[in-house]
Amino acid sequence: MTGMSALAAETGRLWLAFALAYAAWTKLRGMEAFRGALENLLALTDARRGKALARAVVVGEAASAILLGAGGTLALIGAGLAAFMLLAFTLALAVVLHQGRIVHCNCFGTSQFPVSGLDLLRNGCLIGAAAFCLFQGGAPGAAEAAAYPVIAGLALALCLLTVGLNDIVFITRMSLSLTARTDDG
Repeated sequence: MTGMSALAAETGRLWLAFALAYAAWTKLRGMEAFRGALENLLALTDARRGKALARAVVVGEAASAILLGAGGTLALIGAGLAAFMLLAFTLALAVVLHQGRIVHCNCFGTSQFPVSGLDLLRNGCLIGAAAFCLFQGGAPGAAEAAAYPVIAGLALALCLLTVGLNDIVFITRMSLSLTARTDDG
């Protein structure tokens, strides 16, 4: 693996691990809200199935995060599991958008925002990180040891951008709207 691809692979691996760990943690903290959102998203009518599926999602995300963090072959398994779960979520979100249903995505905690193209964009980026990890091997230590603080910092920044994407876009739009009104006035 070349220097730049090793840096990119390690950043992607840690970004995905951080994002999945955060997703599992926020769902676990608000399990009932997540279960309700999941049941609404998938139009489930059986509360027992919704509860079991919500638990399975949290376990899958946490397992993926741990496996990705471990590196090596375990990271490849974690990336594969993450890619599978993200593809399934993305398909469900795309169906909801196509149907024109108003559903809130609680992927990273309780959200006030309905599912939008931003959720598809976010998931597409995470799927890309999982695919890159799968194709690059996911081995820890592939980058120079001195680079890991920078890699971890960049991965954490990408995670924060990922989980806060809807909020960032909302604030940006509000700011631009206020600026336009001030300029017009």
